[in-house]
Amino acid sequence: APLIGAYADACAAKKRLLLATTVGCVLGTAGLALVGPGDLALGVVLLVLSNFFFGSGENLIAAFLPELSRDESMGKVSGWGWSLGYLGGLTALGLCLAYVNWAQARGQGAAEFVPVTMLITAAVFALAAIPTFLEKNGYNALESYRLEADGTIATTFSFRKGSFSGPTKTMKPRGWVRDATNAVWGMQFLWPIKAEYLIAYINDDYTETIIARSARDYVWIMARTPALAPVEYQRLVAMVEKFGYDRAKLRPVPQHWP
Repeated sequence: APLIGAYADACAAKKRLLLATTVGCVLGTAGLALVGPGDLALGVVLLVLSNFFFGSGENLIAAFLPELSRDESMGKVSGWGWSLGYLGGLTALGLCLAYVNWAQARGQGAAEFVPVTMLITAAVFALAAIPTFLEKNGYNALESYRLEADGTIATTFSFRKGSFSGPTKTMKPRGWVRDATNAVWGMQFLWPIKAEYLIAYINDDYTETIIARSARDYVWIMARTPALAPVEYQRLVAMVEKFGYDRAKLRPVPQHWP
């Protein structure tokens, strides 16, 4: 875990590694459904792998905490994270028990219903992780803001998933300005977590901006127009690179509007 954490910090790869550990945990857990009577070696290997990926993912999640909360609310956010984790575990347990009772009522033995509980557990874990990686492969991404009477910023973010004709996905986080410069925001996608967003650059007429994070794991070049002139885009990319990001990892979001 220390080596994984050090690599994640050095390469700003926490999200990618979290995806890898999530997939590993899901596959390892689902693989336990293949273990039958006498398959001790296979069962031990899959159990070790699933626990390794789960533990590594847990450490990576903890590394996000300083970016998701202020110092004074870190304990509360951590507590909510643990609570939601236990709630997910209890949900999986409840679904498994319901299935076991259903199977036993129909005369099935443990060799028949236990493998299914492994698949149920893997599916619940995978479904719970989907929101974390939702923005991947977005097309025609569009974000709008509205200042509310209470000083918060109502935000609507939408995009097409996978292609220009893919299904529309919409998220409605709420923003807070965290300091007098108006450059440090907290963005809440899921209560009570507020992710850090920094307005690292904005041009004079407010038509272009760069949104960054102090962890240098994510950065967004945003504009009021669907496309930027190549020279202007490269200028903004150079600024992003000066902020400490690897330009090779930037992904332009495909935009095509009638």
